This record gives sequence, C-alpha cells and structure tokens, in this order.
Amino acid sequence: MSEDLESGASLFFAHETPRESQISMISDGLYSLLNGGFLLAAAPTGIGKTAASIASALRAAFLYNAGEERLKIMFLTGRQSQHRIVVDTIKEVNKKIPPGFSRVRLVDIIGREGMCENIDRSTGKCNCEEGLTESEKRFLRSGLEEFIHSEPRHVDQVLRRVKNEDICAWSTAREAAKTTDIVVCDYNHVFVEGVREASLPVMGVDLENTILIIDEAHNLPDRIRSGLERRITERVLQRALAEAEEYKEDLQKKEAELEIPESNQLKEAKILELQIRALRDGNGLRNWFEEKHNENNGTKGDDLKVDTQNFLDVISDGLEGVFDENSDDQMKSLWSRFMDLMT
Repeated sequence: MSEDLESGASLFFAHETPRESQISMISDGLYSLLNGGFLLAAAPTGIGKTAASIASALRAAFLYNAGEERLKIMFLTGRQSQHRIVVDTIKEVNKKIPPGFSRVRLVDIIGREGMCENIDRSTGKCNCEEGLTESEKRFLRSGLEEFIHSEPRHVDQVLRRVKNEDICAWSTAREAAKTTDIVVCDYNHVFVEGVREASLPVMGVDLENTILIIDEAHNLPDRIRSGLERRITERVLQRALAEAEEYKEDLQKKEAELEIPESNQLKEAKILELQIRALRDGNGLRNWFEEKHNENNGTKGDDLKVDTQNFLDVISDGLEGVFDENSDDQMKSLWSRFMDLMT
C-alpha cells in the first residue's frame, strides 16, 4: 500500500482490503487534491471507484484543514441508485473511524418535486408547512435535522420520517447541508447556473472550498444542455395556461374571502394569463414554428441555428397590446414566471 494511503486515507476507506486499482486511484486522487489539481478516472463498472474517490476526498479534506472543520465534499450524480451507494459507503466508513475522530456527516438531496408533495409551479413554493407558526416550524425542522445528522441516511428514509408530519424535508435537508461533510445531489446543483445560484448559498457551499466528485462525468455534456434547454410547444403553452389560471383563481378566492381590494399580485396573474393565451391562440408563433420546421426539413434533420433576437421578436409581436407598455419591470417579472412554467 502506498505511503499516502498508509498515512491515513485507509481510515476513510469503506472496505477492509483495497484492490490494487483502488490503491492507485486513492493515491493519485490524494496527490491531485493536495496539489490543487483534478483526477479523471476511467475504469469498468464495479471496480470500486466510489469508495476510492470518497476515501481520497475525505483524507484530503482532513489534511487540508489540519483536523479542524473539513472542506465540504459534493458527490454529483445523475442516478438515483448511486445516491444509495454513496450513503451505504459512508455508513461503512463511519464504522471504521476510531473513537476520538468525528463521524462523517452526509445529506442526500433530490429535486424538490421528489421531496415535497405539492408545489405551486407559479411561485415555486410548497405547502408542506402550511399553517405552522414560526416556532413550530423551527422545532420540527430541528428534530428532522438532528435525525439527518445522526447517521448517513438515504432520502427515502427522510421522506418516511416526515410522512405524517407537517414539515418540509427539502428545505430542512438544504439547511442541514450547512453542517455536513458530504452533500449527495444532482449535477444541476453545480453545472446549471440558475440551480447553482439558488441552491449552493442556501446549503452553505462555496465552490472555492469544495471538493467535487462527479460520477459518470461523460454524461455531463448532455445533462448541461438539458439543464439549459427550454421548450415551447402547443402542449407546453396549454399546461402553462392551466397553471396560470389556477394561480389566478386561487388568488381571487383568497382575496374574496378576506374582502380586500384587488392586489397587484392578482393583477399580474391576470396579465400573465392573457399573455399566455395570446401566444397560444395567436398565429404568429404557430406560423414561425411552421416556417422553421420547413427549413429544418430542408437540412435533412441537421441542427438549425435560430437567432435569439428573431425568436424574441416573434414573442414580442404575439404579446403586443396585452400589457401596459410602460410597465417594463413588471413585464420582465411576468415573462420570467412564464419561462419558469415551461421548464
């Protein structure tokens, strides 16, 4: 076994005896991390890359901080099955850590749609904690956070824990990530700008002080393109209109019950509904798509470059007369909401 591995990396290795290939990978990974580099490892499935990468990352974090608070590690993967493998690996690592050393803390996070039962697509908020006071919310979140930190847990265990409680597992997991060593999550948290800016600060992650382990990195190009992609089809417009109508009707009902004047929020919701309806029912966008479809047929299915400004002009023409031309900031906000409905 190499000197680097003997000096402590074996403390964070999940199994009793590493294979030769794992010894090399741990040693190379440790050297790369301690010297500000990176390691690209290509090896067959089942050879033990997960355990090796975690061992070198944990050891590097431990050495870098001289035994104090460790650097955070993010294990990025696009496969749900890999989440469970990482959790099980850390459980085994913790069994080997002797008294006097801190156990490795882990948080397993998936998308909000998978952790919250109901989400308002127009606002991006869930109703998991609806009706709770702030003190009740803090108490319940504290209990769940303690449960998450007590040992490495797969997200399914966390969801079972909150099944009959009015607490948001997604929000609590993100909060718990601030004081954990490893966050297991999707590629999007780092490689899709909008997700990165929304999630990393909440989880206390600073990429400058984070070790990234990227599982099956050859999938990244497709995943990044997918994360940046927005689709507009007739079905998407119909779904967006249904969401906008539901959002508007909910606001109308609440304001009617409270007997209050029409709010700006409700006015914006009505305008958003009109915007989406105008795009769905108008001929401008439909004719433009038909024109591009015919052009694409002429290329025998090759990619067709579309000028962004050309597309925005078509949208602008389709919305002409629907909104107050003097409300530029308001329209930017409404258009942003519409784009969210299409993701």
